[in-house]
Amino acid sequence: MQNFITALKAEHIKKRGTGIYMVGIIIGAISPIIWTIVQLFEKEKPGASLPYNYFMSYVEETLDPFAGFFFPLLIIITVSRITQLDHKNGGWQLMETQPVRKISIYFSKFSVILITNLIAILSLVIVSYLGAAIVSLFIDIPKDATMGLALGEPLGVIARLFVAALFLSAFQYLISVLMPSFIWSILIGFFLLLAYIFLKVFKVVPDYYPMELLNKVYTYKKGSELGYWLTYSEIASL
Repeated sequence: MQNFITALKAEHIKKRGTGIYMVGIIIGAISPIIWTIVQLFEKEKPGASLPYNYFMSYVEETLDPFAGFFFPLLIIITVSRITQLDHKNGGWQLMETQPVRKISIYFSKFSVILITNLIAILSLVIVSYLGAAIVSLFIDIPKDATMGLALGEPLGVIARLFVAALFLSAFQYLISVLMPSFIWSILIGFFLLLAYIFLKVFKVVPDYYPMELLNKVYTYKKGSELGYWLTYSEIASL
C-alpha cells in the first residue's frame, strides 16, 4: 500500500494543470442541466399511477444521455490524456526503472481514472437534485410525487454506474497503454461509441458491448428484476 500511495501522489502531481477532475464535474452536470431547461419550458407534467420520489425520478431521467454518450466519452478522453502524459519522452520506459512495484504504477494511473468516473457520477446526481429543487420552485409537482430526499436509491445508481464503467475503463486503458499514439486510442474509443449508436438504432447490440453494460443501468433503473443489488451486466463488467 505504501508503494501504491506514493505512486498515486506522483500521479496527482503530474496531472496538475490538466483539469481532468474538473472535466468530470462538467460532463456529469451536462445531462441534468439540459433536463432542467427542458422541464422549465414544459407546459404539462405527466401524471403517474403510483407514488414515486420526485428527486429520484429526476436522476433517472438524466441517465440515458449520460450513460449512453457523455460518460463513455469522458472515459475515452480521460484515459487517453492520462496515458499520454507518460508516453511523452519515454515515460513508461523510465517508470520501469523506478524502485516501485509495477502494479502500483499501473494501478495508480487506473485509480485516477476511477476517481474521475466517480466524480462525474456524483456530479450527475448532485446537479440532478439541485435541478429538481429549482424546477419545483417554478412548476407544480404532480400529486403522486413525494419530495423526500431518498438516500438508498441514489447510492444504488452511483454504485451501479461505477461498476458498469469498469470494463470500458480497463479496456480503454489497455489500448491507450499499448498504443503510444494519442490519436489511435482516441479513434478506437470514438469508433466504439459511434458503432454503439448505430447498433442501438438497429437493435443488434451484443450484451457484452462496453457501452451496453452502461446502458443497462438506464434500462433497469431500479436494479435487478430478480431482487439483486447488481444486474448480471454489472457483474460481468466487474
